[in-house]
Amino acid sequence: MKTDTANKLASAASKITAKDLQGSGPKTEFLQFRVSKSEKDSVRATAAAMHLQVSEYMMKLHELVAEKLNKK
Repeated sequence: MKTDTANKLASAASKITAKDLQGSGPKTEFLQFRVSKSEKDSVRATAAAMHLQVSEYMMKLHELVAEKLNKK
């Protein structure tokens, strides 16, 4: 990942509050993608450090990026 992108994601993640972690309803769909073992381990560790499931962590990242893009 490019350093600038990593810095932006880290900055966005540091601003997550407890209110931001509220769910958005029942989940009925699956999304799958392939990653290396080291990427998987890193994502799991980061999610765990934030006390989130991996899916919650990934969705929160998506929501933060989508929100940022919508402000442009």
